Amino acid sequence: MFSLILATLCSASIALIFKNAALKSYDQKLITVSNYLTASIVSLFMVLSSDLAIYDFKSIDFKNTLTIGIATGVFFLLSFTCYQLSVRRNGASVSGMFAKLGILIPMLISVVYWNEIPTWIQSVGICIAITAIAIANMNFGKKLANNQAHNQAINHHKNVSMLVALFVVGGLAEFFNKIFQKTTAIHYKPLFLLLVFFTAFLLSVIVYINRKDSVSNLMPSFLTGVIVGIPNLFSSFFLLDALNALPAAIVFPAYSAGSILVITVFSVLIFKEKLMIKDWTAIGLTTVSLVLLNL
Repeated sequence: MFSLILATLCSASIALIFKNAALKSYDQKLITVSNYLTASIVSLFMVLSSDLAIYDFKSIDFKNTLTIGIATGVFFLLSFTCYQLSVRRNGASVSGMFAKLGILIPMLISVVYWNEIPTWIQSVGICIAITAIAIANMNFGKKLANNQAHNQAINHHKNVSMLVALFVVGGLAEFFNKIFQKTTAIHYKPLFLLLVFFTAFLLSVIVYINRKDSVSNLMPSFLTGVIVGIPNLFSSFFLLDALNALPAAIVFPAYSAGSILVITVFSVLIFKEKLMIKDWTAIGLTTVSLVLLNL
């Protein structure tokens, strides 16, 4: 459970740093590149300081780590890109909800395929956590109201398609963590993380080189990415530990709902945000769900 708490805190800190970067109009693409670069460098040191037989190419664990690590890195960047595009089309609230609800994919597959069935009390906690995620990100209906009548149907279709893509890609990105945990020896985790973040780094460099918009706030953006890279790496590091100790049906809802709780609290303390009724409701439901998930 301690690993799950640390993973949640790391995940929440990423969102808070990005929130601060957005307020200061830092370059999101450069933050992405330096974030994955930092995570790659730190995970490389973790590999070099371990006793992994990284040149044992015939080992099934090595082959699994290589395949799953690269695939996870691809989906990590796809998920991040989908989220950025969806925020522009649908706003941060709805996009955030669909991104968080992507946990349903690894959670349900783990229940069906690996028979990781929670207790009935934990099942109630899971339902409450998912409800809290939906309520915390609820802010529907304003964007299409301002569109011209003849464009509404087309724009609505595009928006829904982007949200579905975000839900699926985000869920699969998390699911690959579970696949690694179930199929590979856990001591290969440093190599797995290196492959994940280095793959995402290479792809993010390609995106950055082919960008059409101008670069702004170069050094602050780069340094922000460096800062983000540390919790980004360790959120995955501790999440894998949590998945190794607890069922996915418990880990993923607690991870997402707990992150929302921490983000909300610190947004009030740091950014002086005012909470609405839905926010207080989500906080209450999240607290109840986390208690039930630990019973």
